[in-house]
Amino acid sequence: MMMALAVAAMLWQPGSPRSDSTIRIPVAPGVELAGTITEPGSGAPEAVAVLISVAGPDDRHLSIGPHRLFGAWADELAVAGIATLRTDDRGVGASGGDWRQTTFADRASDLCAGLRTLRARFPNVRPGLIGMSEGGGLALRAAAQCGPVKFLVLLSTPLRPGGVELAAQVDRLLALAPVPESTKVAFKAEASRLTRVAGAPPPVGGRDSVLAVLRGPFGPNLLPPFRFVPRDPEGQAAFLLSPWYQSQLHYDVTADLAARQVPVLGIYGRLDRNIEPEPNAEVLRASGAGASVHLLDSLNHVLQEARTGLPDEYPRLPRGIAPAVTRLVIDWILRPRSDSLNPRGH
Repeated sequence: MMMALAVAAMLWQPGSPRSDSTIRIPVAPGVELAGTITEPGSGAPEAVAVLISVAGPDDRHLSIGPHRLFGAWADELAVAGIATLRTDDRGVGASGGDWRQTTFADRASDLCAGLRTLRARFPNVRPGLIGMSEGGGLALRAAAQCGPVKFLVLLSTPLRPGGVELAAQVDRLLALAPVPESTKVAFKAEASRLTRVAGAPPPVGGRDSVLAVLRGPFGPNLLPPFRFVPRDPEGQAAFLLSPWYQSQLHYDVTADLAARQVPVLGIYGRLDRNIEPEPNAEVLRASGAGASVHLLDSLNHVLQEARTGLPDEYPRLPRGIAPAVTRLVIDWILRPRSDSLNPRGH
């Protein structure tokens, strides 16, 4: 697809350590993504990267309560000499399309379009991908599809198949729930049943099978109370059978990780309650040479300094991405290294 880079606004002021350009990127017939390129205020950047957000309908800033995690982070990276592109997801903010109809493959294709935009604007600068949570999985997928990528940064990225992570997430939430053990066993059985029927074709799966579970003893409580998840059974059934959620159920980046040919930095927080940090960090370590993996104390899934790590705490915490993470990412990206590697170290 021929890319059109339309710079709609320059927000930089004289003396500013960085500048912002608002852009629109065609990604599908009739669909454009709106985004922002943030770069150093003077001089060429030393590296460029696409910032890739977590699963769910996210704006370009990765807004959580008062925090603009990616917006603030892009400024810090620009001051250090790293330019970034971040976009609103399809159907979010100023972007067109519908995120519920967007598959994992669609998001990877969108990411490739963003990477082409960066390459066109900064043709002689090292390009990379920085993804948080599912965004890290998208970075792995896109690295194999988008042409030359020189580095990958995976933040709190699940590297095990989607079904494994979903089951582990239920286990962790149940462990914290103040209910009898018999209730936990029954809830886990129904959650497993819902995952099975939601991910299977008829006659095992399908709308009627999904609704039967959602109208059962645990009903709508089987799905997490995220703001974008419907609370009525009919709405939840449509949500579970949407292309977006089906991609969550069938998420698997095992082959993408095995095929990687560039250095990768992985960072996990030990207070992560969304995924299991240690097992996923171990998967990345085992992927071969060129994987630098860090488990940091007291950080949650979005790498804030946290107390409990639970999602409802995110907007109440005093700051966004922890300074230790920022320093680690900047130092690693700007460190001289070979652009390619044998991923198995042989």
